[in-house]
Amino acid sequence: MLNPFYDKFIFVGEIKFVNNNFSLMEIPFTIIPNNILSALSSTEKEELNKKIYYSAKKIVKESLVNEFNLRPKLEGKNIALFMHDFLSNSGFGLIKDVQVDEKNLRAILVVSNSAVAMQLKGKVGEPCCHLLRGILAGVYSNAFNADLDCLELHCASQNSSECEFIVNKNSAFDFGKENTRKQLDPEI
Repeated sequence: MLNPFYDKFIFVGEIKFVNNNFSLMEIPFTIIPNNILSALSSTEKEELNKKIYYSAKKIVKESLVNEFNLRPKLEGKNIALFMHDFLSNSGFGLIKDVQVDEKNLRAILVVSNSAVAMQLKGKVGEPCCHLLRGILAGVYSNAFNADLDCLELHCASQNSSECEFIVNKNSAFDFGKENTRKQLDPEI
């Protein structure tokens, strides 16, 4: 038994290991050590962090969510909840909704036990979950059929108990704040 989420896929034969490659529902995936993700996240080079974020957002928004073939069975918030389960059960930490407002295209989420943030606790000077921010922005952009961004407000690497994220339209973020400018571009 792996965990209840993956056990369902194992039971119905949707997780495979063929030719030295894993796939879940015909989507290729790789199991990698967490320190590789942490090394990518530990850089304090603002432009690199933004490239990681925007690259993850784009691939998740444009293809990953669609590869699961969730529509028409699931829509909106339910797509996001499936992806929360997938990410939480894949080792990113426990993702929980604090507030989801589908009408106003806004969500607040917390992640407990973020694998990356916990490994970097006390080792970085600012929020570090750039890859997860991009993934969450892509998930909600796809689920809500809008171009949304994600800002990390608090990070467990910075002595917070959890990582806290807000997903919203780019124009709704306050670019007068340094944290916003370090994580997002106002024009993208």
